[in-house]
Amino acid sequence: ARLYQRLLAGDPDEATDHAEEMLEEKYLVDFYDKVAIPALLLGEQDRARGVMGDQQRRQLAASAQALVANLDESAQEEADEEDGTFVAAEASDDGETAGEEEADLPDGTDMSVLCAGGRGELDDAA
Repeated sequence: ARLYQRLLAGDPDEATDHAEEMLEEKYLVDFYDKVAIPALLLGEQDRARGVMGDQQRRQLAASAQALVANLDESAQEEADEEDGTFVAAEASDDGETAGEEEADLPDGTDMSVLCAGGRGELDDAA
């Protein structure tokens, strides 16, 4: 609810500060799943009930998009940490696993995910 209030108030910097506090204890993907998306759902519920005007909806969406842009650095840091962990694990692995085959998965480098919003600004922000 606190994040929703900050986004609704048009304060993406304070929302970012709040998010960064939470990111000290959880991964960015968990923050998005458990905090940011539910905050946008609160906005959608308020819109559906008729208690949020167009200007507030646009402000919430713009603030959420600014938050995502602000947290892009955290996302890059997490990706770099995971790459470092993966490289360290490869270096210490002797090539033999106890009956397990290693899956050959893409590393995601130079890949993008396209997300398309549905009904409006809040969907676009999600």
